[in-house]
Amino acid sequence: MSRRSGAPRRSALPWTCVAACALSAVPAVGAMAAPGENPVAPSPDGPSRSRITIEHIETDPDPVAVGGTTTVRVLVSNRGSDRSGAPFTVQLTLPDGATAVGPYFPTACTTDSVATTVTCQFPQGMRVGRSASVLVPVQICPSARQHGNLSPGVVSVINGNDPDTNGKIRSVGFGIRTA
Repeated sequence: MSRRSGAPRRSALPWTCVAACALSAVPAVGAMAAPGENPVAPSPDGPSRSRITIEHIETDPDPVAVGGTTTVRVLVSNRGSDRSGAPFTVQLTLPDGATAVGPYFPTACTTDSVATTVTCQFPQGMRVGRSASVLVPVQICPSARQHGNLSPGVVSVINGNDPDTNGKIRSVGFGIRTA
């Protein structure tokens, strides 16, 4: 690629990496600032107007064999008009008959004592239009019903800086289909 001397260099890396992250559990750069930008600079207009939204939830494979494993993939993005001004949390509560087995992405995600709730913290500074992924490997109970749907599972985003929710939780339900 050629560029004029002194012209700013633009890179396709964030889009490429975000696409690859959803497929390969490589850390997403979607929540990071561009080179030379302050990732946590507050908006000059006051509190952040970020809106962290659950974009997509899927399992792979789908359906999953009873007693087998699948990965729950969650994609969240900032649909607000400002970068996130506070850390936010993505919490995945698995349906009955499913247990988180790890390793998780991001690697700092934690589980409750029975491995049915996975909590992932993200730092402040996610830019507008950028996304972040959560990947949670899940074991399906051998006694689960074949050709069924394990539900209800819930994915929640907790963002105390979201003006649409005033610090309340934004949640979406999901199920895991069995073969």
